[in-house]
Order: sequence, then structure tokens, then C-alpha cells
Amino acid sequence: MTSNGLISNNNHAVRSVRRNIGLESAGFAAAEGASMVTSLGVVAVMDKVVPKPLMDKATDIVSKVFIEPYLDTIERNLAKCRLEECQVDETKTREERARRLANGVVIFGTAYCFALAAKFGARKYANKLTGVTEAEASTEAGLLSKVKSHIPFVGYTRDANMITIADEAVHIGSLIYLNTKASQFTDDHIKSLSKTLEKFGVSKEKAKEVSTMVMVWEVPNFLGMMAGGTAIAGKHAKGWGMDKKHPKYSIMDVVNGTAKAPSIS
Repeated sequence: MTSNGLISNNNHAVRSVRRNIGLESAGFAAAEGASMVTSLGVVAVMDKVVPKPLMDKATDIVSKVFIEPYLDTIERNLAKCRLEECQVDETKTREERARRLANGVVIFGTAYCFALAAKFGARKYANKLTGVTEAEASTEAGLLSKVKSHIPFVGYTRDANMITIADEAVHIGSLIYLNTKASQFTDDHIKSLSKTLEKFGVSKEKAKEVSTMVMVWEVPNFLGMMAGGTAIAGKHAKGWGMDKKHPKYSIMDVVNGTAKAPSIS
């Protein structure tokens, strides 16, 4: 650990801030890629990997416990979403509508959880591999601290939380926008991508699921990645999320490579 409260994952010589930004951004992009591949992969193969009786049971539980009792409220809020997928099908019974929503929660909720785990794990591994400087981590020992270190906002370092907030805020904000104001754009591209996938032999239902995941979730995910990259640049150049003693550099010094990262002891 250096005298200014920063730590690093290796003992490499001092390197430029520009290089640190590039290394962490590359790791972040790889983590986002792992997240996207994981989420799409889960959606694509979940019904093939998970036994149908188990999927049906999970869907039934979610439907009966979490959806059906609050269906009126859920559908009232869904009315704010203008995508075709969000529209209430009055030709279906309450039970059928609740089960359809529950199936989406099971599939996309599972994909989201796996995607987050892949993203966080890949980021931490990439930073460790490249020796990127990070904010000082907790020194607590024991199993609980190890578990907490994998939970965002609870055990993450300040800089990791800052990057995560920038990423997810833009992710969720753009997701809401694409489902409301830009719903026509989203619907058109879901249909277009679905038709393309069907030409490659993907079933109509599965093509729709994957296309919806791409447009509703992965496009906002990419926009969130851009925001996360900006936060990474701010971290290394301006000390965002770092110790107060972290030096601040001008944009030109970062761009031309003369700004050097804090020394590593």
C-alpha cells in the first residue's frame, strides 16, 4: 500500500494514467461482454437445460405468490410501458396473464442474476490480472468479509461502487426510455431481429425471447458500459471514488501520456 492510501495488485513500475484507464476500460468492456453473453446464453438455453417440470413449478410459485395477488397493480403499471410485450391481453384469463408474467420473471430474472455475477467476477479478475490501482479495500478478516467483498455497495471498494452506479443508472434509465418514449423503435428492432434469427433455424418463440433480451436489456447494457467507461476515466484522471490524496491530472496530460499513476510500493 502506498502512503496516499492507494493499493495495487502487483509491483509493476509506475505507468501512465492513460494506460491505467485503457487497462481498466478493457477489463470493464470484457466484463460487460461476459455479462451480455451470459444473459443471452441463459435465455437461449434455459428451457433446454432446466427440466420442464422444474421450470413449470418455479413459474407456478412465482405466479401464485408474487404475481396473481398483485396483478391489477402490476398491469396498471405495465400500461406505462408501450412495448407490445407489455400490453395486457384481455383475451386471456387472469391466471394465464399472471403465469405469462411469471415465466418472464423466471427466465429474465435468472439471466440477470447470472449476468451480474459474470460481470462482477470478470471485472475483479481483470483488475487483479492487470494490476489496476484501486481504492483501499476493507481489511476485515473471516468468511463474512469474503462473502461481503462480492456484494455491490456492501463490500465493494468506493471506486468499484462508483463505476457500478454510473453503469447501472444509465442502464436502467435507458431501459425505461426504450420501453416508453422509444417503444416503437424497440418494437421494430425486436421484430427485425426475430425474423433474422428465425432464418437461422431458431424457433419463433425463442427468437422473440432472445430478440427482446437484446433490445430491452443488452442495448441499455451497452449504454451503461459507456457511462462506466467515463467513470473509470474520472477515477484515474480526477480521483473519483478514490482517496482524497489521489492526484488530479489535466485532460491533456492524460491524453499525451505525461500524467503518471501514483507510485506503487
